Amino acid sequence: MKQILSKILLINLVILTFLNNSYAQKVSKIELKSANKILWDKSIGKGAKRIIGKVVFQQDSVIMTCDSAYFYSKENMFDAFSNVHLNKENNNNININSDFLQYDGNSKIAKFRNNILLVDSNITLKTDSLNFDNNSNYGYYFNGGEIIDSTSTLKSILGYYHVNEKMFFFKDSVVVNHQDYTMVTDTLKYNTEAKIVYFCGPTTIVNDTSFMYASNGWYNTINDVSFVNKDVLFKNNTQRLIADTLYFDRKNNFVKAYSNIEIFDSTQNVILKGDYGDYYEKQKKGLITGRALFIQISDGDSLFLHADTLKSEYDSSGTYQILRAYNKVQAYKSDLQLRSDSLVFNFKDSILQILKSPILWTENNQITGEKIIFHLADNKADYFELINSSLIISQEDSSHFSQIKGVNMKGYFNKNSQLYFVNVNNKSEAIYFPKEKGEIIGVNKSKCKNMNIYLDKGEVEKVVFFKKPTQTLYPLDKMEENKLKFKNFKWFEKIRPLSKSDIFIW
Repeated sequence: MKQILSKILLINLVILTFLNNSYAQKVSKIELKSANKILWDKSIGKGAKRIIGKVVFQQDSVIMTCDSAYFYSKENMFDAFSNVHLNKENNNNININSDFLQYDGNSKIAKFRNNILLVDSNITLKTDSLNFDNNSNYGYYFNGGEIIDSTSTLKSILGYYHVNEKMFFFKDSVVVNHQDYTMVTDTLKYNTEAKIVYFCGPTTIVNDTSFMYASNGWYNTINDVSFVNKDVLFKNNTQRLIADTLYFDRKNNFVKAYSNIEIFDSTQNVILKGDYGDYYEKQKKGLITGRALFIQISDGDSLFLHADTLKSEYDSSGTYQILRAYNKVQAYKSDLQLRSDSLVFNFKDSILQILKSPILWTENNQITGEKIIFHLADNKADYFELINSSLIISQEDSSHFSQIKGVNMKGYFNKNSQLYFVNVNNKSEAIYFPKEKGEIIGVNKSKCKNMNIYLDKGEVEKVVFFKKPTQTLYPLDKMEENKLKFKNFKWFEKIRPLSKSDIFIW
């Protein structure tokens, strides 16, 4: 056992001796290359020499100059005063100026103080406290500093610079003043070669027209492209955008947004939501998909519209916005609901064009046709136009349905959003159920080229016929069941959205 311990101790001693010799070999001595005067000053201690006038020191590839210095040759150290300059004779092209430098030749750590100026390629650093490790080409300031390049300045309390990696790291009260924006953050990295800014932590970016907030991301200052995620908020004079992730190409005025997107437009008073979106600023065109939702805001009664895809653009004059909805379109508002496979909404006239198998519901009325043009006024139902195969159905009770049929129709709503008048053009037909004291007394079947129908609280009150009308009132018990409905009768109540959450169910 003793022999084993002795061998282990011997091996450790050899290793330590080797490491010490290796270290001793690696450490080079500081050379005093030139000076005007050399004085020995016992008052300083440590066998220091006082060096005066055009002082030049060198250690390996590092050259240091100053007006005066205390040189501790045995300790391999010196203190430099006034017009201090350090230069590395290699590809890094590092130049540092200051009022004072304490240099340790053993560790090759330089401690600069007061009026420090570090210049590396196109970057300039100003600070009053900088420590620089010449072994690893790494420096840091800890009492405030400022970085200057051709387009911006950056200030922070702490700053670290890895010369070989061309990477700055900034911490605490970081402020970037660029010619186009101001950025404020807590933590930031900057690659001086790639010209890319990385930030992590709460960050704001502000310019003359917009404000952006995010907790993580990067910005390429060369091609003006940024990518931000986590708590993203973007605002300008009229719009607000919230998303989990945002990609922004400023040169091409193009934005992509991902996950939990919400866009508010104060000029149109609308909100757009979805999982993916893109926007072309010059063309003023945008697209949203993934649980896409459009909200036309109104006090107490907003319009909620969902589709697989929502597209926003402007008309040919670039003045009025147009919304296009594609595939599985459904909308809910307290006084109207709709369903179709395509829709166009013109903000100028508040007109909804409901296309491809459209269905519109108002109160107890179901309205269908090849195309429905629905007009809003002050965000309330005003009137509609039905184009081809027009049909309005109203449920009287569990088994009876009033029906109005024609080629084209026009229907008008009162101030309470109730349908009160319908004009039917060409091949007009009607089936309705007159009542006395709330009880159905029969079924009226009418035909005419054109007719006007007046309604009260959803029920037919009067019909005016034009051009060769025919009408017959039949007792209910004398009318066969299959003749109480038109051939194209279809009742779609089961798919009617009854709440804003129903519009996502197809």
